[in-house]
Amino acid sequence: MSAIIKDVCDGSSLANHECFALQHADRSNFYITEKNRNEIKNGTILRLTTSPAQNAQQLHERIQSSSMDAKLEALKDLASLSRDLTFAQEFINLDGISLLTQMVDSGTDQYQKLQKIMKPCFGDMLSFTLMAFVELMDHGIVSWDTFSVAFIKKIASFVNKSAMDISILQWSLAILESMVLNSHDLYQKVAQEITIGQLIPHLQGTDQEIQTYTIAVINALFLKAADERRQEMANILAQKQLRSIILTHVIRAQRAINNEMAHQLYVLPSAHLQPPGRQDDDQNGPPGSGSKRHHI
Repeated sequence: MSAIIKDVCDGSSLANHECFALQHADRSNFYITEKNRNEIKNGTILRLTTSPAQNAQQLHERIQSSSMDAKLEALKDLASLSRDLTFAQEFINLDGISLLTQMVDSGTDQYQKLQKIMKPCFGDMLSFTLMAFVELMDHGIVSWDTFSVAFIKKIASFVNKSAMDISILQWSLAILESMVLNSHDLYQKVAQEITIGQLIPHLQGTDQEIQTYTIAVINALFLKAADERRQEMANILAQKQLRSIILTHVIRAQRAINNEMAHQLYVLPSAHLQPPGRQDDDQNGPPGSGSKRHHI
């Protein structure tokens, strides 16, 4: 790849070929490496661009800009590029994950203040910061066990607030789910910060993405809980009428259920959502119905 990039640079009279790389010209923006070059299909359009290492260094500096507009644009770029493993490795090597967690910790109070004076830009900044964090962590390079209790509390606070930007809520739920699934210690800490009662209102909205992430968190908490705790949770689910809420706001809502929602509903502990004495009714469907009911 280095020889190919050098030839392209020489043909364009560009020096320092090591500062350049080839990248897919589609919306994926994935870098071409020795490992994935054989996956390139005939007719694929590539472009010469800044190398992953240099791009990571530039973005590491740009997201610390004192200009809110410049920082926002940098965070958008970071969230997009972080899906690429090659770039992610370079950014993480610059201690980028730690920088993002610091930005979340230090930025929340400022976000709340600016929200009061109608500065939506900062809400977008926080959202793209969380999105970039999720994309970087999804590569499995950094252990989830490295995060502090303060950071967990901060993420949980975004979920516990009654009025929170939808995008911030979505990525916060995604982070909590991953914390629970990937670390026993973090499961215990998240379980102390989030209750089923605090998650239920997110199912009663109209945004299916939020509903999906919320059910995913409930599933994760249930999966990782000890047997005694599972029974407690099952009782809480029944008390909070989770089955009825899902039927009303998810299954019977006037929209199609996407694949991820269908999966989360399948994983949901359906046995604990059945009201006493109604299992047979639910399996047979309501009187007069000509088709099976949706099961959760």
